[in-house]
Amino acid sequence: MYPLMAELSSVDITKPHYRIGEVNLGEIGEWRLVELIREKLKLPRSDEVLVDIGDDAACVKLEGPSVLTTDSYLEDVHFSLRHYDFRDIGYRSLASSLSDVAAMGAEPRFVLISLQIPLETTVEDVERLYAGMIELAHRFDFRIVGGDTVRSRSVGIVCTVIGQADEPIERRGAKPGDAIFVTGELGSSAFGLYLMKAQIHTPESADFIEIHKRPFPRVEEGRLLSHSGVVSAMIDISDGLAMDIHHLAHESGVGALIHFETLPAHEGLQRLAAEYDQRAADFILYGGEDYELLFTIPSERRGTVPSRVTTKTGTKITEIGRIVEENRVELEKGGEVSLLPRRGYDHFQAENGLGSLF
Repeated sequence: MYPLMAELSSVDITKPHYRIGEVNLGEIGEWRLVELIREKLKLPRSDEVLVDIGDDAACVKLEGPSVLTTDSYLEDVHFSLRHYDFRDIGYRSLASSLSDVAAMGAEPRFVLISLQIPLETTVEDVERLYAGMIELAHRFDFRIVGGDTVRSRSVGIVCTVIGQADEPIERRGAKPGDAIFVTGELGSSAFGLYLMKAQIHTPESADFIEIHKRPFPRVEEGRLLSHSGVVSAMIDISDGLAMDIHHLAHESGVGALIHFETLPAHEGLQRLAAEYDQRAADFILYGGEDYELLFTIPSERRGTVPSRVTTKTGTKITEIGRIVEENRVELEKGGEVSLLPRRGYDHFQAENGLGSLF
């Protein structure tokens, strides 16, 4: 590992009187930080993990097709410390990568975390960050097996997830006539972000803000859809429905027709958005970080597979349109059909790299 900070420190973290919130990383050094992380992540031994944290590299057993993904989560690009605490940051950074694995129909098995962190960050903050990740590790039964730590001027996390799938599902594969489905509800995360930024604190707004801060990757749903053997294409909704249906259609070489009136949304979104002079449709169509699954199924199987997944997981699944041969994406709303713009979050088109995140 690269040196995060000086090895020598006058703080002895092994003494009983040591209290985690009293010191920052500049006082304890990299070695002690790694030991704290190692202790925090301590799990029962696993036959699949041959070498765990503490060596030059982790060593694991893998069988069958492996699915790998890496995501960066950077301060002032993906989050602001004005709005999120460290537990939120840890949770959200890893949830994003887990959603990518879920979109392939895979189960997460092993995770590597590269942590970029300022010297003045407290040890308590680092523990809270990992606590958010461990929350997901316990929920989805995977192991964090290593990573890196490096000194930085701002907080940054790079999550690498290794998953396994019997039959990985790609974005390409949708065919004309396929039905288009989505899990869960759309727009709540983006609306929660709006309410948080606007400092609107009510019992109703708290629900949306919690959805934004605690997205739930559809790992089990993705696994079941993969095992069904009939899903032709799938993607997770991270950049917004409009952007991601364009991604799926482009990779499959097809078009799509989306029926606006069928799009599932939280029962309070329309009313509450209007109360604050916002358009609910903008959040539903273009709001990102829903981390729901968008997938296609041949029309003759549309009535069986989604209902089985709902029965097993409790997750609502809604048919929202169909794949068409023409190479364009359209929206049917109020009986009128128009082109659906390819709008959503894009790092390299967002003003100053921040887009609408803050």
